[in-house]
Amino acid sequence: MIVADVKLFDLKHSGKAMLKRLAVGFSLCLALQALPGICRAQEQGDQTALKGLSLPAARIVSLAPNITETLEVIGAAEQVVGYSIFCKMQVKFPPRPVAGSFNQPDHEVVRSLKPDVILFSEHAKPEDLQKLRQAGLPYLVLPANSINDIVSNVRLLGALTGRTTKANEVAGEIERIVDEARARAKSTDPGKRPRVFLEVDGPDPLYTAGGKSFISEMVYLAGGINVFADLSESYPLVTPDAVFKADPEYIFVGGFNKSFEDIRKRPGWDRLSAVKFGKVRTGVWDLWLLLWRPGPSVGVTIQKLAKELGTTRSE
Repeated sequence: MIVADVKLFDLKHSGKAMLKRLAVGFSLCLALQALPGICRAQEQGDQTALKGLSLPAARIVSLAPNITETLEVIGAAEQVVGYSIFCKMQVKFPPRPVAGSFNQPDHEVVRSLKPDVILFSEHAKPEDLQKLRQAGLPYLVLPANSINDIVSNVRLLGALTGRTTKANEVAGEIERIVDEARARAKSTDPGKRPRVFLEVDGPDPLYTAGGKSFISEMVYLAGGINVFADLSESYPLVTPDAVFKADPEYIFVGGFNKSFEDIRKRPGWDRLSAVKFGKVRTGVWDLWLLLWRPGPSVGVTIQKLAKELGTTRSE
């Protein structure tokens, strides 16, 4: 068995802090050598961190909310012995010891929990992983840059915990919804797709979701088009002028304590179609947390998003 230290994604400046505050928990990249074909593992990292790990893992520390949510959904909550402070907000099982923040382990607490494995998202800091290696503590790091990654993570966590039946059921339901959405997407007139702006953080600096993000993929499958889908970065920095030029018909805003009025009062934003027609969705909206979380609810999120965009079609 191996651990793959995948390419770490660098969110610059406040964008990185924002995602931490959002507890987005952009997923991890589990690489289990015994499970070929399930994950696009990169065997370029530490080949020994998981040596001797027995399955199923009985004591897990999860430092990414979407991973903790997945563990709960597949029935592995009892195997979680510690989690991040943000995980506490997204699960229903009894509280666990807080073992750190989003992707930032409290090394003393983690050691005291004697975990079989520590789970990180792809934003794990190399220095933290190095400390774990030095302490002889195994970890797994997985990305969730696409819906395929998310589905793979569900199955991998099922294999890790011995909950493969439920994990396959959850993954299969996501795949069913996504397959149906992809079939509809092929027949959707590109000119009729609602234009969507995804604000990850803002307004100064202003970060959005680019075409390589799972969020952009969900918008496409829901029948919309991300106005910055042509940008190659997953979460690029953009300017207000670029947003004005794109003139989105819908705006989805990440972050806490932002309202429609906050967006409308930004200089020039009142001219946007989304603002004129009240199609701005902020953190007070129930779909907001689902939209920014790459976990087992991704299929349901696509359905909710399609309904919001008015692209749902009866069969």
